Amino acid sequence: METHLRKLIQSPRIRFADFDKEAVPIGAGVYLIWEGSKLIYIGMSVRGATPDDIASAKRVGKPKWLRQRLAAHASGRLSGDQFCVYVANRLVLKGLTEEQIERISSGALSLDVLVRDYISGNLSYSYREVRSGSEALALEASLRSGTTELGYPLLNPAK
Repeated sequence: METHLRKLIQSPRIRFADFDKEAVPIGAGVYLIWEGSKLIYIGMSVRGATPDDIASAKRVGKPKWLRQRLAAHASGRLSGDQFCVYVANRLVLKGLTEEQIERISSGALSLDVLVRDYISGNLSYSYREVRSGSEALALEASLRSGTTELGYPLLNPAK
């Protein structure tokens, strides 16, 4: 666990503006999302995947799990993505103008687009691939607990 934590913290941060789905591995993993130097979110993929499940997905090239999760976050779509909901509620809404609120209400402007633009313009991520979903879940739980040098993430602390 300590090795994964060290390597995750030391992993390069990649701006969502530079997101390249093909560069993200297929598999189980844990990721950190940053706004500048501030940790805002800790996520993981995929709870139940065994090493055999992951090897099978890699053989057939299915865009699953870690790749799929980060791609969903990069999209800004609130539907089905809790991270994007958190970004909308906690980071985007407070900066909306009355005009933007009116345009969203009338359907002339999409909140999803504003969330995508916020993510692309302000956030970065780092990740660490692990062997199984259970390993990812344990690492994520440890990180979200606030007991590491990272402290609690802004959007999804485990407290």
